[in-house]
Amino acid sequence: MESLPEELVIEQLLFLSHKDLKNTCSTNKRLRKICNENKEYIYKKLIEMDFFDNINYELLYRLFEVEKGKNPNSI
Repeated sequence: MESLPEELVIEQLLFLSHKDLKNTCSTNKRLRKICNENKEYIYKKLIEMDFFDNINYELLYRLFEVEKGKNPNSI
């Protein structure tokens, strides 16, 4: 993944479960940067793929983070 363009890395991340996504995003500096800079896009796409209708993905994302007691500003 180190030589792939950022856009392709993001597309690959969308195939991961939430747990695997978190683990992958903590693997190295480049992946962490990509995940943090694109976290809203990534979560929006993941939620859309789960077929949620008419939902505020940012609110849902923040609710998940608050529920887990985590910082909503990092993946």
